[in-house]
Amino acid sequence: MLGIVIVLLTLSGCDTARTAQDNPQNVIWESWEIINELHVDSNNLDKDRILGGAINAMLSVALEPSYPFLKGLGSSNEIPPANIPKDLKDLWQAFSLLTERYPEINQEELAEASLYGIMNSIGDPHGGYVNPRDFTKFQNDIDSYEGIGVVFGMRENNIVVLSPMEGSPGERAGLLPGDIVIEVDGNKVDDKSLQDATSTIRGERGSRVTFLIERPGEIGQMEISVTRAVIDVSTVDMALLPSSIGYIYVERFQNNTFEELIEHLETLNELETLGLILDLRGNPGSISGSLSIARDIASEFMEEGLFLYSLDNKGIRTDFELQSERGLTDGMDLVVIVNEETYQDAEALAYGLQRSGRAAILGDATLGGGRIYTYQNLSNGGALYIPTSTWFASDGTSVGLDGIIPDIEITLSLEELSQGRDNQVMEAYRFLDRKLPAYR
Repeated sequence: MLGIVIVLLTLSGCDTARTAQDNPQNVIWESWEIINELHVDSNNLDKDRILGGAINAMLSVALEPSYPFLKGLGSSNEIPPANIPKDLKDLWQAFSLLTERYPEINQEELAEASLYGIMNSIGDPHGGYVNPRDFTKFQNDIDSYEGIGVVFGMRENNIVVLSPMEGSPGERAGLLPGDIVIEVDGNKVDDKSLQDATSTIRGERGSRVTFLIERPGEIGQMEISVTRAVIDVSTVDMALLPSSIGYIYVERFQNNTFEELIEHLETLNELETLGLILDLRGNPGSISGSLSIARDIASEFMEEGLFLYSLDNKGIRTDFELQSERGLTDGMDLVVIVNEETYQDAEALAYGLQRSGRAAILGDATLGGGRIYTYQNLSNGGALYIPTSTWFASDGTSVGLDGIIPDIEITLSLEELSQGRDNQVMEAYRFLDRKLPAYR
């Protein structure tokens, strides 16, 4: 396996007459317009809760107690400028009062606090605001990044090593699959999300990061220091297993993923492979948030017809039709491995293959939701990460909140992984081995 956990993005957004460069608070009104225009749940959002979250976030920056500030805010009769959305009158007044009381306050920081407050109050654990520094870094990380070349995942509320990239700094330093991360540079990670933790693991080439880890089957904890380097990102890896069974791991979807996949399928086809394991574990989906790459990949396994369709907040439907396939997988039995980190259009691919009967699904239940998230540019250089559509299989079903329920449910064993055995891949292999002809 290869790669690392990376947040992906699409470069789109809304133009505004006045930008954050003209006035830092304008990015707030701009964000509100984007949410109302594009968020798939824009008609059902709790606006009062969202505004309260934004105001309280600004008060935290100013170290201002909510009482009596909010009481005074409610009695204000000031009329906001024409460019301020009606829903945001209180937010505009709060921003104005805070900058008047604290002229030394950084208005860009205050506006960003408001954006974090808005997105955190929407109630979506996957969406959020990305500040300009992080957004620029994410853009630069699409084809390469500076880090240690390790795939991390979440298991039983622990951040664990799934797979060090072959020849990567992490592998050379001694990190092994199944290692449980306790601390990064002396800071505990038990209260961090996977993305927050991995963002601290990245850093400039030549710098060092030190892990405190627990290794299943061994007593005590150990420290491992890794020197960061530039990691070139590929998205697809392949192996030929015994008895004419192939294995393909797709780390994430990006522009060259489909071409990489075809190259590997052509190799497996030449080797007369009869069964294929398609590993989508930890795959967060595509840069664009579109279902196009999922559709293209599915076209290599399914007959022509409707693959999936999506609906936006206005009920506009977009169909994703399967294209003519090359016949590279004709006759191949297929098993797809997923887990709770198989996300967005990678989850859609697995679900479409399952609902059509083309593939058996193995592993852990996926995250669910059935939504496509995209990054929407802001004039301050940051972005909003919001769901812009909901997708459905061709039969009209969606994964919903339960996610994909595997046909074969089997949880990854960290202890076996630390010993070099992936029990989910082994079970997928056994499943195919039983289905295929005995003499091959």
